[in-house]
Amino acid sequence: MVANECLNGNTIITLRPNRSASWRQTKLFLLLMAIPVFIIAIGWTIVGAWPILPWAGLEFGLLAFLTYRVCCQTYKKDKIIVKKDCVVVNCGIGSKPCTHTLHRPNVYLSVVKPKKPLDLIVLNLVDNHQRIEVGVFVNQQDREQIRSALTAAGLVECVDVWWAN
Repeated sequence: MVANECLNGNTIITLRPNRSASWRQTKLFLLLMAIPVFIIAIGWTIVGAWPILPWAGLEFGLLAFLTYRVCCQTYKKDKIIVKKDCVVVNCGIGSKPCTHTLHRPNVYLSVVKPKKPLDLIVLNLVDNHQRIEVGVFVNQQDREQIRSALTAAGLVECVDVWWAN
């Protein structure tokens, strides 16, 4: 998801991944999965097949861990602030973003075209000292929106295969 706004002459582009489930919905999913798994495991334990219970716990623990990790990754957020003298990129999760500052006269948008049909374009903000990839977690349509928003904000775009255009 790409949100673009202009505030006091600065362009602010906010990038978020598409989130199909909130944390509350994820916890509800885990509860709905735990009930049948543990009912079946306890039933087999009562019958005498007790080794099934630890495996059911391991299975559910792995499901809970992986679901938690996926849900955490959907809360990533990148914020690109294009100012007159610099470009500030804040990327990260929650209250611990990583901040990069690029000095404006030397900043350009490097677009790497995909080599295979199913690959995505790669967007990099580049200056003389660093290269920052933006929009890593968004889909192709959102990357095109980021590309057009950054060029509309005044950044020069350089494509790696300019001759194939």
